[in-house]
Amino acid sequence: MMGKIFNKLLGCIAFLILLHGANAQPIPADVQVSENLKLHVNYLCSPQLMGRSTLTGHDILATQYVDSLFSSYHFSGLPNFENLTYTQPFSIYNTISEQQYLVVNDSTYLFPDDFAYLGKRPTASQKIELYFGGMLNNPSIDGVDLKGKGLLLFTDNLRLASVQVQPLAEANECAMVLLANPSDIFQFYKISQNIGVVKPFENFRIGQNVESPMRTFMPSARGNVPVLFISNAMAGSILGQPAKDIFENIENHEIFESPQIKTSIEYKLVADVDIIETQNVVGYIPAMQNTQQSVVVGAHLDHLEPRGGKWYPGADDNASGTSVMLEVARLIAADYQSGYRPVRNIVFASFTAEEIGLLGSQFYTLNPLFSVDSTVAFINIDMVGRLSANEQKGLHLHVNGKNRMNDFAQILNEINIDSMLFVDSKTLAGSSVYSLSDHYHYDRLGLPSYILTTGMHTDYHKPTDTPDKLSYQGMGRLVKLIYNTVRYFADTDNPFQSAE
Repeated sequence: MMGKIFNKLLGCIAFLILLHGANAQPIPADVQVSENLKLHVNYLCSPQLMGRSTLTGHDILATQYVDSLFSSYHFSGLPNFENLTYTQPFSIYNTISEQQYLVVNDSTYLFPDDFAYLGKRPTASQKIELYFGGMLNNPSIDGVDLKGKGLLLFTDNLRLASVQVQPLAEANECAMVLLANPSDIFQFYKISQNIGVVKPFENFRIGQNVESPMRTFMPSARGNVPVLFISNAMAGSILGQPAKDIFENIENHEIFESPQIKTSIEYKLVADVDIIETQNVVGYIPAMQNTQQSVVVGAHLDHLEPRGGKWYPGADDNASGTSVMLEVARLIAADYQSGYRPVRNIVFASFTAEEIGLLGSQFYTLNPLFSVDSTVAFINIDMVGRLSANEQKGLHLHVNGKNRMNDFAQILNEINIDSMLFVDSKTLAGSSVYSLSDHYHYDRLGLPSYILTTGMHTDYHKPTDTPDKLSYQGMGRLVKLIYNTVRYFADTDNPFQSAE
């Protein structure tokens, strides 16, 4: 125990020396930082950028702004035919689904009114046989060859069944599974309504033979077999009897006359593919010696496209995070110009296409400046512009992540000397909402990656998320904390050792 305390003390002393050594520049006055933050936010939320949406191309104006600042910071950048560049172009493929439907015998069923799915889309224009196997918890499929066929099953919980059915479906090499819940007439419609809203975002993907993160994030998508939820009306139509009656007969151990109904089913998709050209902006401070190790600081700059005659400034989401990242970048670039040389590379990444499926960060992790596996820490700054409900308590910063989360929180609290800034690593623990941000791609690889946020509010994804509602003084406090944190992870030999 004493050895750990001694090592921790040495680590803290070394860190203080690094921060206050000859190479470190004094952080400018709060007023200067706050004014810079306000300038960044006001430009990013200006009418000419119209919300910085990837879908309208206005994100390019935002990336050009970040690119010009990275250039003024004299960052190192991406190699491009021997010319320095900070832009990382990539293509997004948007499968525009005009209509999705199932044809069962001579009946047509529409998405999402009659059926819905979370994960993989069934193969289009593939006509297969469909069997009814009774209840998922006790399927009547003994001796039935289901290879390349569809399987219809009943359950009393569609959400849970979508995960439970995958091993059964894969073991029998099914082409698809249909699930119905006759015990609850409302569950299907609740799920299908939500899926109908989210599904269009799954149609966006980057062109490297990888699926949309929005799709792979859903548990049922992790299997190989498409799983479809169907309405009870559709199930009854397929089976020729009300689904509820069949369900009750099975529950009461009564014999259903035809437990395996042979019929045919075909999924059809009428769609077109649109290609969107966009770009990330990436720059870095090189390490003193050649190394693949890096600290990555990221923030997405895109927001929503105009809708219904209204546009969405996205001041907190995520002009705030982008602005804080830019100020941290400026301060560390000034250190470098004054002679500072980090032990590890310090990468600053401004991602686009976060709002349509975390695509910019996905592209970067597949095409990184330095080996992804050598990332010491990824710090994701997303929505950091709001004070806590009680402004007298100052700024309430939430931290969330999966890998070495407690250690990272402990390091933040040791670095944080601002009594008006409270670091909270408990409130968001286990929250799936905050998993869907750009740190997700590092998280799933088992790397130390964390989101820093001041949390949700009633202006989230509304036209009322405007610059006047941000706390620039509070954001300035975050600039200091993140600056010190980046320096710590860039220069400390074993950055997590002090927290052990």
